[in-house]
Amino acid sequence: MRVIRQVLALVAVGLLATVTACGTIANPAIGTWGTGQSGEPQLKLTHEGVVSGTDGCNTIKGTWAEEGDTVTFYNFYTTKMACPDVDVWLTDPATATLDGDTLHILSSDGTELGTLERS
Repeated sequence: MRVIRQVLALVAVGLLATVTACGTIANPAIGTWGTGQSGEPQLKLTHEGVVSGTDGCNTIKGTWAEEGDTVTFYNFYTTKMACPDVDVWLTDPATATLDGDTLHILSSDGTELGTLERS
């Protein structure tokens, strides 16, 4: 009888661990990328698949999805303010790749536009 209770307790712990793990799916791209200091780019990727931020001058909005180490941006749009002293390289990304705490932003032809560090 004691052995049966021990086996049942182990099974219960295993099931609890499985259910708990199912509710906490890790997504490494979620978070804030870039410093957001004046004139500096920053992106915020949310659990809901929304991306927002700035290219250092213009406001950025859109959606995103992640597959493996690649982030794909959808419906990405920015305001179009004139910013003579700001490099606005973040205005038209297609995808990004994760490399640790660095997000490599790529154009539609795969050219790297720039990088953002995790904040």
